Amino acid sequence: AGDHLVDDENDAVLGRQLAEALDHIVTSLHAGVGVLDALQSAEQQSRRLLKPFLSTLTSRIRLGDDPVEVCKDLAHMLPLESFRLFYYALAVQWEGGGNLAPTLATTGRFIRDRVEVGRRVSAHTTEARFSVIAVLGLTYFLAALMWQLSPDRVEGFLNTDIGRVAASGALVLQGMGAVWTARMSRIKY
Repeated sequence: AGDHLVDDENDAVLGRQLAEALDHIVTSLHAGVGVLDALQSAEQQSRRLLKPFLSTLTSRIRLGDDPVEVCKDLAHMLPLESFRLFYYALAVQWEGGGNLAPTLATTGRFIRDRVEVGRRVSAHTTEARFSVIAVLGLTYFLAALMWQLSPDRVEGFLNTDIGRVAASGALVLQGMGAVWTARMSRIKY
């Protein structure tokens, strides 16, 4: 599982798949199936992106590793909050006992809500990203237009110290603004 790199796009897909797997596990637990058998059944029903993570979990436990340590290791290995919550819920259940079904049902709802919030944030930040791209594009369009209309004046301006500093400063500020806007549009929740 550690060999799989997860990007932002796959984060949402994995979150949805994990929520579906949790629903399957909860249903199995309510039917009286044991935790490990429910996990293995969810692994068999899971899709391509999720399968390696559940497979690693069930394989290590079946091979005799301590379930609490396996869950802690996997929670640190995969940097996704949804998986950390899932693994920690399993670790707490194995360490303290009790009914796992309500905890996993709540975890599944939380993961679905988290994916939905991420989708909404992405939709709302798209407008801001488009505005930044439009302003940057307009700036370069005007620079190209000025160059076409009067190349001597633009070259004269850029050949002065003030012109070079102004042009360099504008490029640096635009780059900083683009980076800042990109960071602002990636809300971690």
